[in-house]
Amino acid sequence: MSSSRVHDLLQDGLNKLKIQCPEATIFSLNVYIDEIILWNAAYKLVAAVDRKELIIRHVLDSLAPLIYIKQSVMDAPLPVNLADAGSGNGLPGIPVSLCLPDMPMTLIERSGRRAGFLRNAVVMAGKPEITIAEQDIREVSDLFSVVMFRAFRPLPDIFRELSRITKPGGTLFAYKGKAVSLAEELDAVPSGWLKGWQVAVHSIEVPFLDAERHVCVLKKPGEISKTGIS
Repeated sequence: MSSSRVHDLLQDGLNKLKIQCPEATIFSLNVYIDEIILWNAAYKLVAAVDRKELIIRHVLDSLAPLIYIKQSVMDAPLPVNLADAGSGNGLPGIPVSLCLPDMPMTLIERSGRRAGFLRNAVVMAGKPEITIAEQDIREVSDLFSVVMFRAFRPLPDIFRELSRITKPGGTLFAYKGKAVSLAEELDAVPSGWLKGWQVAVHSIEVPFLDAERHVCVLKKPGEISKTGIS
């Protein structure tokens, strides 16, 4: 793929996802991609080997469920705040935050080296207001309206801790691959832990990616209120 075609790939993917972004956001996403490429060898942030693969397998993959995240934000308890648990390389938190610029985002990452990368990346991408919580998930005391995770530990291993930091009426987003694997993870969560939770699984189409993707949306029981965001 030519360099000019790669340059258009992100915009083409966003168009396919029906995500409308101003030029400033496209610029910030590209700056963030540049930062991952620059630091990937030293920090082992992603397995992608070139810009095309990074855009498709990581950035567009992170943004593919945005329609469901936006809906959860609309239904979220006030005040609305989001968290990316086990953020590592900032995916999906940084792309989601860039596309939902008015929503406070916290990136939770226990590794000091990767937390350092995140601090640099959010400044370079023009989102210095993103909070970096250099903590193990078990040490987090804040509560969030929306908690998301991608390429983190299996759902049964972390559900209790993630549910603990999700506000009543809030939503937990699990980015996953094959439906069979996700079903096995859900089956492995003790049924008592999910009592009262609403669970929905959505098939996600990532532009230009020939691979199975799903997002599991788990809504915590509790009171909710509307934010009026469209």
